[in-house]
Amino acid sequence: MTTTETSMTLRMPNAVLWLLGIGCGAVGFGLGFLVKPLVQWILDAVGDAPGPLRVAAALPTVWARDGTQQYRRIPPTG
Repeated sequence: MTTTETSMTLRMPNAVLWLLGIGCGAVGFGLGFLVKPLVQWILDAVGDAPGPLRVAAALPTVWARDGTQQYRRIPPTG
């Protein structure tokens, strides 16, 4: 006796994939702004924070600063 098994393919709709990608990107963007206050709170509460969080908090948020600071011309000295 042989039994035949039918295979079934499950697929995720493209809209769900797009929503996951955009949603995860938005969450990551928001967490990027929250990491510095979070690390400061952990340092105040506990006295120490995990190294990767401290490194992430030390990164500058360039996009939050005034964009004109990047293109100011430094006058020559001398």
